[in-house]
Order: sequence, then C-alpha cells, then structure tokens
Amino acid sequence: MILFVNLFHKIAKIISSSFRKQEMQIVILFTSDIHGCIYPFDYARDHKTGSGLAKIAGRVEEYRRKYENVILLDNGDSIQGSPLNYYYNYIDKESPYPVAAVMNMMQYTAASVGHADVEQGPEIYKRIVDQFKFPVLSANANTKSGKSFFQPFTVRELNGLTIGVLGLTTPGFPPGLSTPAQWGIRWQDMRIAAKGWASYFKGRKETGILIGLFHAGVHPETTKIRSKKSVLEENPCLEIAANQPEYDVIIAGHEHETYNSHPKSKKQNVKEPLVVMAGSHGRNLGVIRLKFRHSENEWRLYEKYAEIESMGHVKPSHPVMKTYQPYHEKMIRYMNSRIAKVDAPGNGRELPFEENWFVDIVHRAQLDATTADISLVSSGMAPDIIADGVIHVKDVYRFYPAANFLMILLLSGKQVKNHLERSAKFFNRLDPENPVRVPLVDPDAEASEYDTARGVSYDIDITRKPGVRITRLFSDAIGKPLDLKKTYKVVVNSDTGMQLYRKYGCRILWKSSKEVREIVIEFIQNQKRIRAPKAPSWRLTPKRVVQAVLSNHNQPD
Repeated sequence: MILFVNLFHKIAKIISSSFRKQEMQIVILFTSDIHGCIYPFDYARDHKTGSGLAKIAGRVEEYRRKYENVILLDNGDSIQGSPLNYYYNYIDKESPYPVAAVMNMMQYTAASVGHADVEQGPEIYKRIVDQFKFPVLSANANTKSGKSFFQPFTVRELNGLTIGVLGLTTPGFPPGLSTPAQWGIRWQDMRIAAKGWASYFKGRKETGILIGLFHAGVHPETTKIRSKKSVLEENPCLEIAANQPEYDVIIAGHEHETYNSHPKSKKQNVKEPLVVMAGSHGRNLGVIRLKFRHSENEWRLYEKYAEIESMGHVKPSHPVMKTYQPYHEKMIRYMNSRIAKVDAPGNGRELPFEENWFVDIVHRAQLDATTADISLVSSGMAPDIIADGVIHVKDVYRFYPAANFLMILLLSGKQVKNHLERSAKFFNRLDPENPVRVPLVDPDAEASEYDTARGVSYDIDITRKPGVRITRLFSDAIGKPLDLKKTYKVVVNSDTGMQLYRKYGCRILWKSSKEVREIVIEFIQNQKRIRAPKAPSWRLTPKRVVQAVLSNHNQPD
C-alpha cells in the first residue's frame, strides 16, 4: 500500500511538472529616471521619504522569492539629478560610485543610456558606467563611421525562450546639445532606429520576445517647436508602438510621468506593443507580466499586462540600506556643511515689491559662469530666513529644487522685451484712481513664471494692460535703450531655455554639464560672504500707485 502511495505521488509530481512546463510566466521589473535616489531620505529637507532604490530593492527581493523568471531593467538617467550624484560626480571621485554599488547588488539585467547620463561628459560617464556589472544600451548613438557608439542590445534566454532587449536614447534636443561635443556621437532618430533594429531582430529567428528599453516619453514635443529644422522627436514611444508591432514591450521614461497601455483590468490585444512608463526617483516600480504556453515546440505569448506599484509602504532592503549607510552619513555631513555667511535679512516673501537675496545670487552666479549679456531668473524662489546667518549646501537645494542646467540663447532685444512682457502678466492691472481695489498679484499666476532680468534695467507699469507694460528698457552695458533689433547672449535655466527655443526657434549656443544649483553653490563658496542685494534692475511704476499698494500691504490685519 505504501509503495502504491509513493508511486502515485511520483506520477502526480511528474504530471504536474510536465503541465507546469507547458506554461511559463516572465515578470519584468523596471525602474526609470532614478536620478541618484537610493536612500528613502530628502537631504535638502532632512526628512524620510517613501521612495528610492532601497525600497525598490526590497520589493524586487519579494518578487524573486515568489517567481522563477524575473528580469530587472533600468531605463536611464541614474547618474545625474541629486546631491548624491553631484557629490560623487565632482567631489569624491575615488570612492565606489553608490548608484553602481546598489544596482550591482540588485542584479540588474540591463539599463538604457539616459540623456542626462551622457550630459555629464565622457570622463564622468565612463568612470561610473565601467563600475556597472550589467550592459548599458543605446542603439541610436553612432560614431562618424556609422557604427554603434554604445552596446545596442543584449539577449537573455529563459527556458528556451530568447528575449532581446534593445536600448534607445531620446535625441530630441537642439542640435549639438543632447551630448557634449567631445563625445563625437551622431544621434539617429529613434523612429528610424527602432524600425531598422526591429527588422534585424525579425531576421534572428531565435528571438522570441523583443523589449524596447527606450529612454524617451510618450507625449510628442516637436509639434510645439516653431523651428523644426534638425530637431528629432523627443518622445516617440507611442508612434513607434503604432508602426512597429515587432516590439512586444516598450518601456518608456524620461518624462517623469506614468503611463500604461495594458492595465490588468482592461482586455488587451496581445499582438499590440505594451507601452508602460513608471515615473521617476524610485517612487514606483514598473511590473510587466508575460504569460506563455508551449505549443508546437515553441513558446507562444497569450497574455500580457503591466502594473505600476507605489513604493510608499514598501520596506527597504536591509542589505542595500547596510551597504549604503556610509554614503548616507557622508551625504548628511556634506549637505550640512557651511558655505558662506549671509547678511541678507529678507526672507524672499517681499516679492513683488523687491527682489530677494537668493534670486540676486542666482543672477550673479549665472552671469559669472558665462559670457552672457543678460540673465533671466525665475522669481518663484522664496527662501526662508537664514536664522544663524549662515547658508549651507542643503539650503541651496531647498531654495532651488529644480535639477535643470544653464543655457545661453541668442535672442533679439525684441524677444527679450516680449519675454519680460509675458512675465509682467504676473501682476493685475491696477486702477490709478483706486489701486487697492484688486490685489496686485493675479491669484491664478504662477510665481515660477515671473522672470526677472539682469544686464538690463526696466520699469513695469502696472496701470497698463498686459503686453505693453515694459517701459524704459535700458542696456546696463552701455546705459542706453536696449536695441530691439540687435541680438544678445541670454543665460537662462534649461527649462526656460527650451520654452524660448520652442517659441522662437532661437540658436542655443551652450549648455552646462553641471546643474544650476551646483553652479550657485560653487559661486557662493567663492564669495565667502553674501551681501544684501542692491536695488533690483527693475521696478514697479507709477510710484504713487506702488506706494499706495505698499502702504495697504503693510497695514496690520
């Protein structure tokens, strides 16, 4: 009887094993646009967060314990964008790179080349990427001879199924700026590259599944650009999906947003490419499930869907936290380090009546770092009072949260004036006879869109209608009215720069590899002491109206 029972169990196990081999599920996990976020901690504001690679790692460990076939991918932009990146890119160049150390621990299968990664320049990029123990892919970056500059793809086999992973990188920036000139890369349009490589993989009969690991988004940008000469589409993932059904999966990124063409709740056509984007900074983990049946000596895909999991309540990986702890402690010391004394008493909340000291510092840093004639800076930055009279590294990151770069544009005097007119819409039009009837500032206006200028002096007449408010616009260099027909070198952050580029199709002469806030930190360090700003280069007029508004503003509640 016992022998019969044992025999029955063996037969059942063989039947069960045979049945299981007829079905297979592959789980593809992915991250994108991590930007150096590892530890669940905000170094600028000194508090814990619900994001970062440590939390991602904790969830990946759970998936690997539960499922046999797990692939982990990253979609680029991991080595730029945070204080951690800046510190280990430019200050501590000897320690093992923390992002590489953690991603190696997590055993990534592959990553794509992110546009912000290569913008760090070949020296920094090579030093870091050489530490990765997995391939970093981009198939649309070519040398002058037409060969692939980076490794274009990698192939993985699971239970006899061959999986191809092809990397592409968004080239959709003004010519010459998406990569520093010293790289010598010639970017190919992603749509052309995706089509060509799809044909290549189609010719490789052994390739069962094709995954596009595309560092680009799903919302097209070229339609917004006035001058489209030599501009390649920045976010073509949906267009590629529509035209290239050879791709079973397209993992998108770059936009720091989420998108899912194949949610589990919706019945999907398995033959249509699944397109998914999981946000940024380790806030989410992208999860793709591919289900197969074995028929006629091959694996056939019969179901696929994607999920985007928030990491807010996930426990961080203990091994990752332990490995990263020395880096974390070093970052705390660095972010709390003093960089200058500050004499400015203002807290930045006096705008629009005066320019705060931090906006003044950004203007000065931008002009000091470049050969520009004019600086444009958003006045939406409102720093807190520096209680101890000292500014720390973390204060700059707190006051300037955007991870953008500097650009020098070539703009006409008229275009500069038009931009200042657009900024002046921040103010309501006031009645000179009753100036306090409506608030000075339009409640619907975004302070971040109110740019001020240096290198020029000008008045904003708040009794005039929008579009004709800028008066007495003078060039500081010559003390004469700004020549509206002449062109000027204008330094701006890259977000504003791209807005102006899309609007005017203007030339972009230069783009920094360091972020604006990093340039500001270095400028402040060189100053030793920050003096209160002199009178701003702009003023609100007429004086009588402004005094009435100011008097009303200072009245106790």
